[in-house]
Formats: sequence, structure tokens, C-alpha cells
Amino acid sequence: MLFYNTAYPYPMPTSYAHIICSVFNTLVEAKPSADKLEKFGPNGDVKLCDWEMSIAGSKGRDLGWAIPFPISCMVCHALNGNIEANESIELHINTLIDTYLSRMADAGNTPSELAAILRTGVGWTGWFMFLIFYILGFMTEFLPVESEVSKDRVIDSMGVLGMKLLRVGYDTNYIPESASVDEIRKVFNSLVEEEVTRAQYLFASGTSKRKPRKSSMLRDVNRRLSDTELLYLAAESMKRLSIAEDTLQNTKKVSILEDIENSTELLQ
Repeated sequence: MLFYNTAYPYPMPTSYAHIICSVFNTLVEAKPSADKLEKFGPNGDVKLCDWEMSIAGSKGRDLGWAIPFPISCMVCHALNGNIEANESIELHINTLIDTYLSRMADAGNTPSELAAILRTGVGWTGWFMFLIFYILGFMTEFLPVESEVSKDRVIDSMGVLGMKLLRVGYDTNYIPESASVDEIRKVFNSLVEEEVTRAQYLFASGTSKRKPRKSSMLRDVNRRLSDTELLYLAAESMKRLSIAEDTLQNTKKVSILEDIENSTELLQ
């Protein structure tokens, strides 16, 4: 099953958890000046509030709930053409994962247990994206988008990415049970990067006013081209271009020779 397997049970209460550990329950120390672009306050203090919902939960759950909104913001910035803003968000996500796993290691968890904790966290991230963002539409009013169309695209993106991350978290046929922390993070980063890149492409295609691709007719009739066919068509296109170029060059040469002959006749 997608939501349960014997290796990574859902949702086993193995630790004390905040439960709703999102950016909306996080307080960050005030910066000295609004006119300057400091990343943090002098001490870099961060506090979690609203602990009244805390219960015994699974390790990794708080990590999983803290990541979805930052990821959605990365997709938003890519859609807005502000890809540079994602550098600090990506740093935040990686620092959060590194620190969380470091604390778990200090508490005595083995490498295999750390991998299970991370897998659980990724699963909760997928659950949050798919249910909270895509199905229920909660918190989407806070997304930094410039239009309703972009907002809908981000919500759809979170639904797709959420399902993929659920597989990472709970499907050992997709990610082997023996996968390490580094292997799980590699898949996680790849899936996130894929959605951000897709959003970046949508921005580029929308602003450059490209002409519709010739393959759109094939999509309308539910036809697809294989990679081999695409390579063959590309080769044929280059061949036709070469023939056309040779023909044009020959035409120019004939035209020049004719001009020379005509000029010679006039001089005579």
C-alpha cells in the first residue's frame, strides 16, 4: 500500500512532535533595520509557537511539515521569473534537513534509522502538498504569485510533486528499503528541481512569445513521438537545410556569373 508498509509504518508515535510545524508557526528574530537586507537578526533566533496541538508522533513528521511551503515558494518564484530568490530558500531547506538529522544522530539514531526518519519526513511533505495544498487548497492564499493562473499552476504542481514524494516516503518498490540518507536526499532534490525547472520553463515560454510547436497537432490527437523518431526527424531537418543551403549557394553562383557575362557584353 502507498501509505503503509512494514519497514516504515505510518504513523507510529515514536517521539514528541509539534504536529503543525510550518512556517506559519515559526517566529524569527527581528532584523535590525528594514532598510538593509540582512538575512537574520543578530542572534539568528528562531522559535516555534502554538504547541497546543503537540502529541506523540513519528520522527520526521515535523521536518516534513516544515518543508512544503518553502518548496511551493520556489515554484512560485520560478513562475514569476525570480529564480534568484530560490537560492536562500534552498539553503533554508538543506540547513533544516541537515540540522534535524544531526540532532537525531546526536540522540543515538543509527544511519539506517536516520534514513527511515528522512523517508518519513519526505512522506509527510508529500502528504501535506497533496492533501493540504492540492485537495483542500489551504494556505494557498499566501503563495507569492502574480495571477490566478500562476496560482492554479502552483497548486497543480504541488499535487503532482506531493504524489511523487509520497512514493519516496512509503513505497519501497520505488525507493529500496536499504536506501541511505544521501540516496533519499538525491531523489528528493531531483524531484523538487524538476518541478522548479518546469515552472521556470513556463515563465520563459510565456514571456518569449514563442510560436506554437509543430507537434501540437500530434498532442491534440493523442499521438506521441519516441526519442528515436525525434532524432530521425532532427536529422532529416538538418539534411533538408543542407540541401536548401547548397541550392541557394549554387543559385547565387549562377546569378553572379550571369551578371559578369552581362557586364562584359556591355563593356564590349
